[in-house]
Amino acid sequence: MAMRLSSSIDRWRWELAEGMPAEIRKGRLLLSERPVWTEYPIPLYGIPDEVYLVSGDALVLVDTKVRPLPVVSVRDAVQLSVYRAILSYTQDALFRGRVSQPYGYIRFSWNGSIRYVRVQLYSVAIVMRLALAYARTR
Repeated sequence: MAMRLSSSIDRWRWELAEGMPAEIRKGRLLLSERPVWTEYPIPLYGIPDEVYLVSGDALVLVDTKVRPLPVVSVRDAVQLSVYRAILSYTQDALFRGRVSQPYGYIRFSWNGSIRYVRVQLYSVAIVMRLALAYARTR
């Protein structure tokens, strides 16, 4: 029992030092760096850094970036939005019946610091249009 308590305390200390948002801290890690994909409505594939189960059946995506400055790019928002679209359509039983939040987090690591930045995600419809437009250019 002492070993389990120590692990819980260590995790709690790590979460506080991380500055992890409360909803993620209270949630459950469902996936870490595992491929996800869908064939419908169009083929999409990705490897999210982390997917958390929060507030019952809601999913929150987290992607880690190591950069000189903690600045979110459009590309970051698109990347998380693609993962959200995949999770919306995947046949993976782990995600069936669960809805992804319309936001995610970019976890920045820079100069020895960690910062989570909440990012509004694009709708699944916009992601599909972007993916189709990209496919036409290739």
